[in-house]
Amino acid sequence: MAVSCGDPALPQAANLLRATAGVALYGCVGSAHTHGGGGQPPERVAAGPVLLRRLRADDAEAVARAVEASLEHLGPWMPWATLEASDTASQRAWIIEADGLWEAATDFIYAVLRARGGAKAAAAVADGELIGTFGLHRRIGPFAIEMGYWIHAAYAGRGFGTAAARALTPVALALPDVHRVEIHCDVANAASAAIPRGLGYRLDRIEQRGPQAPAETGRHMVWVLERGAPAPGTVIRALRW
Repeated sequence: MAVSCGDPALPQAANLLRATAGVALYGCVGSAHTHGGGGQPPERVAAGPVLLRRLRADDAEAVARAVEASLEHLGPWMPWATLEASDTASQRAWIIEADGLWEAATDFIYAVLRARGGAKAAAAVADGELIGTFGLHRRIGPFAIEMGYWIHAAYAGRGFGTAAARALTPVALALPDVHRVEIHCDVANAASAAIPRGLGYRLDRIEQRGPQAPAETGRHMVWVLERGAPAPGTVIRALRW
């Protein structure tokens, strides 16, 4: 099953930024700051075996390669997972759009970087192997933010997505106008649902919506973690995704 949730950012901003919308702080470099009334998160967040770093234009080729290698893995669940999304020029155009949305404090897209040498190395490096992206999106109404993600097929099921989501959840809840974080995915996407379930998110509801990708059922889970809830990961610590 694909470790992917929501919809990541596509070469077309509207679709691609929906795609990265698939969490206690391991540590972050910098701090959240107010911007445009809503605040911005840190640009670097240490997440155990990986580092989350604000996506930038020179990541375009690495993103395109990771998408290309994962099309079979992502395609059943992610409507943006097409050949166009594996094109470096398309990814670069999208990242430029994403950069503007970060500055507008509406969407925050992170590269997931894996460093050799374990958690200490991941916390220290500025760069590493790009194995996916995570996004925070202000598109679900006031006082809430949606998290989305995808992980390279070669690294799925190894705990990297869970580590990133565990670290990013308190970052999102630290934003001044955010009281809850949501993760959305289809009921059939067991790998994606395992991340919020294992981190202590609550299944708030299942909504009906038209399928957007080949494997979707049209039944859409909405997982919620609210400010003041137990720290992510305190419910099930042994889960490895």
